[in-house]
Amino acid sequence: MAYIKGQDLLISLNGTVIAAAKSCDIEVDCDLPEVSSPNSSEYRSFRAGRKSWRVSVNHLIPTTGLAVLNVKNVGTSYTLKAYVRDNPSVDSIEGTAFLKTARRTGTWGNLVQGSWIFQGSGDI
Repeated sequence: MAYIKGQDLLISLNGTVIAAAKSCDIEVDCDLPEVSSPNSSEYRSFRAGRKSWRVSVNHLIPTTGLAVLNVKNVGTSYTLKAYVRDNPSVDSIEGTAFLKTARRTGTWGNLVQGSWIFQGSGDI
C-alpha cells in the first residue's frame, strides 16, 4: 500500500508553489448550533451549520532574496490551491483566502522559520 507523504501535499499561491519546504495544514470545520428536540430528554442535539476553512504553511527563511510573502502582505487576498503532487487534477481544493498572519521565528543557533495562516473566504 502506498501512502501520501508530507512533501506531496503542495499549496500554490496564484499558481506558484509556496509550500512543500517544511509543512502545511489544511483545516475545514463547521459550526454545530444546538437545536431543541422533543425526542431528546437529557441529551443535547446539534445540526451542521456554516463551514469555514484555513491553511497554515510553515517554511524556512532564505538568506538571499525575499520570501514570496512578507509581513506587509497581511490582509491581502490570494487564490490558494492545495493538491497532491502527482495527482493535481483529482486530489485538489481551491479557493480565495486572506493572509491573516505572517510570523517569523528566530531562535539562537537555529534556522529562522516563518509561517503564514490563510483564512478562507467562500467555498473551496
